Amino acid sequence: MTDATTTISLAPFVEALLPTLVVIASAISTAAVTYLVDLVRKWGLQISQANEAKLVKEVSTQAGLAIAASATNLAGESIDAHSPAVVKAASYITNNLQALMKSTGVTPDNVAHLVAGEIGKLQAATPTVVAALPAPPASAPLK
Repeated sequence: MTDATTTISLAPFVEALLPTLVVIASAISTAAVTYLVDLVRKWGLQISQANEAKLVKEVSTQAGLAIAASATNLAGESIDAHSPAVVKAASYITNNLQALMKSTGVTPDNVAHLVAGEIGKLQAATPTVVAALPAPPASAPLK
């Protein structure tokens, strides 16, 4: 048993401090949640950007390999998403990088169009070879 004459009741102190404690607890929890949400956003964004960079690099690599494997370097050829070289490159990516595609939300059709676009960029960057004009015959008169 406790003696009522020596016991101090904390109820009045708690009652007086309760509004202040609620404000402090709310501020701390709000700051903590905001900080955690910010960390998750940054972390998720960095993962997404890294995966997209990997996918773009692989698309570029496969487009370069498609051009290198062609006897004509695909010069002067019209390339679309259904061209054999594009289909081969896109199928390699879709078969070997499924997790990467899933994380970036890219479909196999998107990959084919990305590869076709990359081949188009490489074709545009490749200088065109102009056939040399035949030399005039030695007996031709000059005009």
